[in-house]
Amino acid sequence: MTEVVSWQRRPFPSGLAANAVHLWWVELSSRTWRVETLRSLLAPDESARAVRYAVATVQEKFVIGRGVLRLILGRYLRASPRHLRFAAGPGGRPELAAPGRPRGFRFSFAHSGSAAVCAVTLHRDVGIDLERMRSDLDFMAIAAGYLGPAEVVHLHRTAPSLRSATFYRYWTRKEARLKARGMGLATAAEHDCHAPDTALGLFDQPVPEPGYVATLAVEGVDHRISRWLATPTLLELSARTS
Repeated sequence: MTEVVSWQRRPFPSGLAANAVHLWWVELSSRTWRVETLRSLLAPDESARAVRYAVATVQEKFVIGRGVLRLILGRYLRASPRHLRFAAGPGGRPELAAPGRPRGFRFSFAHSGSAAVCAVTLHRDVGIDLERMRSDLDFMAIAAGYLGPAEVVHLHRTAPSLRSATFYRYWTRKEARLKARGMGLATAAEHDCHAPDTALGLFDQPVPEPGYVATLAVEGVDHRISRWLATPTLLELSARTS
């Protein structure tokens, strides 16, 4: 595996090679994005879902996340972001809807706190998970319900000062693998993040903001991972709303 470690601000990738994994970091902030412009890109069901969020900041983050996801995918597909249609795939993961879905084009999207991350590949199952580390979270109770027995034992044996970081690493590895496999959290405890998987590679990811943990799961070998920071200029927001 080779990778470009830094998060690039430009240019937009010229293509997507068969061994490429492209990651996009999105800041879910109205200081960066024009929220109403992004709202105009959403499908009716996404708009309806957005207004159901009673907290204004939560609604804003949802609109930015879905709008920027449309911008990213639209650039790769050379399609209007407004005209993209999504469907629920295996395990409920979002996929581009047929007809019109490009053969082999796959993506995964995760959000937490004030950030989101998107992974894009060709002909490879992929899953990405992102979590903001929270000091108020009873992660040991969550671990008891969703981590496997061996993972829980290892977590209890971890030094208290390292336990929170260890939990979040286990969690993101597990979610990334489940997303790549098209499985829901109902099966989380059955999948040990340490168990070998000859088909899927797990890669802990550097993040451009402190306080977050991210893991990538991707099918196959010989990956080239590259990373970009999503910005309105890079994604040509003003020119991609038709």
